[in-house]
Amino acid sequence: MPARASFLLSAILATTAIATGFPGTGAASAQDCDLVDQYGNCVDECDFGEYELDGECRPECPEGYEPDDVLGTCELDDSDTGQQITATTGKVTIDAIAGVREGQTFLISGKVQDKSGQGIPGAQYRIVIGTKGHDVMSKSGTTLAGGEFSQEFKAPDVNGKQEYLVYVSTPYGLGSRIFDVNESGCLIATAAFGSELAPQVQFLREFRDQRILSTAAGSSFMSAFNTVYYSFSPYVADYEREQPWLQAAVRAGIQPLLGILAVSEKAYSIVPGELGSIAAGLVASSLIGAVYASPVALAAARRLQRRGPALAVSLSVTVAILVASVLASALLNNDAAMTVTTSALVVATLALSTLAVASSVSRLVRKRDKNGDGALKLPLGP
Repeated sequence: MPARASFLLSAILATTAIATGFPGTGAASAQDCDLVDQYGNCVDECDFGEYELDGECRPECPEGYEPDDVLGTCELDDSDTGQQITATTGKVTIDAIAGVREGQTFLISGKVQDKSGQGIPGAQYRIVIGTKGHDVMSKSGTTLAGGEFSQEFKAPDVNGKQEYLVYVSTPYGLGSRIFDVNESGCLIATAAFGSELAPQVQFLREFRDQRILSTAAGSSFMSAFNTVYYSFSPYVADYEREQPWLQAAVRAGIQPLLGILAVSEKAYSIVPGELGSIAAGLVASSLIGAVYASPVALAAARRLQRRGPALAVSLSVTVAILVASVLASALLNNDAAMTVTTSALVVATLALSTLAVASSVSRLVRKRDKNGDGALKLPLGP
């Protein structure tokens, strides 16, 4: 009860402007069930934030309200006026919430209905999310024409799967639902969790969410990138949690990457918007190619001696064409073309920077070999 009281106190503090109440007493019940939840499903026991009455699980009233089990309402005794404030009987349904991972944006949606089941437009609502030991998040709004509501939230960081309660209050009723926030499927965030790198990762995550994803170019590329990245990252992240040595190795390996992304953030800040997003992508892919991919390209250094210059020219022209294509896709508001061109631009830029660094190192090595003493001799003057 202390955990429930603590959370419900937070809920009422966030909803002082709204009189809250139960869903109606006419909730569906199953003939073959001893107990049903708010949605008519058979359950063994009521969830956190609910209590049992006549074989039904009902949301508990906020702190300071008393349930009227006959009317199916929450009542508040106003000590100043002696007036009894009773919320109108209605029903609040919350859509299922699944697949939520820490740091990701997720949607809370549902519907506010009257006793007859009709949606109530223009109804004020307050959504509160919390759990024991975690801060409360809340947002408010007004229902749409059919009584629907929806708000986006950002899942907090968790250490292991964490259960949360979402609590929706309106003048027409009250609803709640339990959902889980799972650990991140990002191998980088998993490696940085609890380390000195965590603040930097969080900063870059906010840069991505608030800046890059606000542009058409950035959003299109991230959509394609996430499809590939999250096809394998969650499996690596899960293995990391079981193998501390791998977590430490990944932490060491991503330090240059975090520095690269910090530089790309500076590039974006110079020219924000679509151009800034493109600039950040060019800087990031160039430096990633130079730092991570060029050592691999050195293995093909001999082939680069002959084909390198021509390939560099081809890639440079390709990058220029792709930059123009990205801008054209943005002007035409063509999402499909934007996804293709931004992805191709990143790959081409990465390849060009890889080739440039590998070719430069290869030339230096050849000069050293020509000196014959294993040392590279540079001219000291004219």
